[in-house]
Amino acid sequence: MHPSPRYVGVIILLAFGLALASCSSASVNAKPSTSPVPQGANPVTWVGALCGGLGDVVAGVEVMKTEPPTPQGRKDGLLKVADTTQQAFTKTANKLTQLGPPAITNGNQAQNDATSFFTTTAAAVGDQRAKIAALDTNNPNFAQEADQLSTIGGNATATQLQKLTTNSELMPAFGRAPECQRLLATPAPAH
Repeated sequence: MHPSPRYVGVIILLAFGLALASCSSASVNAKPSTSPVPQGANPVTWVGALCGGLGDVVAGVEVMKTEPPTPQGRKDGLLKVADTTQQAFTKTANKLTQLGPPAITNGNQAQNDATSFFTTTAAAVGDQRAKIAALDTNNPNFAQEADQLSTIGGNATATQLQKLTTNSELMPAFGRAPECQRLLATPAPAH
């Protein structure tokens, strides 16, 4: 079994999971607004794309379990997780861009927050991947260095996700989107 590394993106996924879990208790039968209906993408479809991208990352983390419990196996696993994460985040940013802003008040701001999060995080994962690829598995400090490079995110990314998952107009959509329900049902990666 691998030492207990903190996998690429775990901070992001845990922050999202905590925020989304708070959404699951929200009423999915919110009262219709009396204001004009905003134009844009169906909020359920839009948050489904967001959750789907994060679900792809969770699935990618599972690849770590298939690698041999050696330094090279760990490095290979981290590289595969980085590749999967970067591809999933880039794909999600593209999908959200194609869908356009969700049909909510300030949908453009939600769109900007989401696409910025996925684009910025994909770039950060790419940077981390390059550093992981440069690690020497024969270095006695390999495990420590791999741990330092295997996480991204933090308060800034958690804040971006929290803005989306706590948006009162999107909360019912999180409760309805099948991709979000699957994400909630997925156990968090061990760390």
